[in-house]
Amino acid sequence: MARYTPRVQVRTVQMPYRALVLRADPDFERSKRKEPFYQFSNGRRFDEDTSRQGPYSTVPNIRE
Repeated sequence: MARYTPRVQVRTVQMPYRALVLRADPDFERSKRKEPFYQFSNGRRFDEDTSRQGPYSTVPNIRE
């Protein structure tokens, strides 16, 4: 007598890495754009989007 083996259907799902990260941590994008840029010894802190800083940034760093 043969053993019963059910049909096995393997389903693959292709998701981008970013979608997995955002599902696990919805605040990822917001916190990534608000990293501590400079902090004084008295506790005053300036947050900045560090991806927009540096010598190769295409965004001007002068605020009007």
